[in-house]
Amino acid sequence: MSVSYPDDSVQRRLGRTISERVDQLSDASPGLDGVAAAVKAAIAPVAGDRAPQGVRDALLGSALGHPMHPFIVTLPIGAWSLASLFDLMGERRAADLCLRTGVLAAGAAAITGLAQWNEVTDRERPRRIGVMHSSLNTVASGIYIGSWVLRSRGQRGAGIATAAAGLAVTSLSGWLGGHLSYTLGVGVEDDALVRQHAASQPVVDEDAAEAQPVPGLDPLSQPDQPLDPLAR
Repeated sequence: MSVSYPDDSVQRRLGRTISERVDQLSDASPGLDGVAAAVKAAIAPVAGDRAPQGVRDALLGSALGHPMHPFIVTLPIGAWSLASLFDLMGERRAADLCLRTGVLAAGAAAITGLAQWNEVTDRERPRRIGVMHSSLNTVASGIYIGSWVLRSRGQRGAGIATAAAGLAVTSLSGWLGGHLSYTLGVGVEDDALVRQHAASQPVVDEDAAEAQPVPGLDPLSQPDQPLDPLAR
């Protein structure tokens, strides 16, 4: 189910403005191409062009019929969100468990995301914005690891504050991930909308349509008499 707003709504204008600013930032950041090339070379044996086909298919979610990354990424985001909620509730054990679960799941989210990004590195904006997205995710994971360390040392207040900062960075990165998917079409098949449109059209049986009698006209009893559209 999709949510749509009127073309002149505040929400739509704000969304377009933010998206345009991100695209402009990408266009003005050619230095990200060097970072992208280095990352692409680094992941090639594991999740890139030189990885075994079976591994690539698994990371890309080929058996699922859609990318694996959107499914996996819910694990760290959900776990870290719950960690902050449990922190507010004073549930220490639950908060710490969720935080650690998120850190561990972040690795799986990263490798599936890199595999998906590797497929679109020939496109400038997805390539550059993907680097931004990945960088923010790395920062967020580092922050949460720091929170884990602080909590284990008994510095709970600092650990909670650090986790809150991590959630802010994760949210920003998550928005970029949404921009990659829903605005730039990363992970969406080129003909997806065309196929969906075609599937939604009614199927007309031409033979049945031709055999359907016209109401008010008996073609056997009045073969030569035209139908008068003004007749009552």
